Amino acid sequence: MARYSDINTRFGVDSNVLIVTDHDAVQQSIQAMLRSTAKSRFMRPNFESPLWNLLYSGISAQTAMDIMIAIEDMLATREPRAEMVISESTITPDRANKVYRISLRYRLTETGEEGTLQTVLQGAG
Repeated sequence: MARYSDINTRFGVDSNVLIVTDHDAVQQSIQAMLRSTAKSRFMRPNFESPLWNLLYSGISAQTAMDIMIAIEDMLATREPRAEMVISESTITPDRANKVYRISLRYRLTETGEEGTLQTVLQGAG
């Protein structure tokens, strides 16, 4: 039986699965947090990812470190189902493509199971 479940935000777009569970539910939540802009969440209009200001700071190792700290803080305050495994998470600035490549290792707080979310965030250059 699933410990966590959410409505699949990709249902009808590229998935015919209505409910996502466990790691998929947590990963979907983390993705949503990373990509939320001001007033983009109807039920939580004051929720905004702090990453947007950082992404326009230019592609650099310092900004990548700041993004890592911001993600850790976001998970600690807004996603009680998971905690970040910092020692196994990386954010790599890719200046040529103007992106940050993120490999985020997390641990489900209830079970201790670990998972990895890999994503890319577009930077300003």
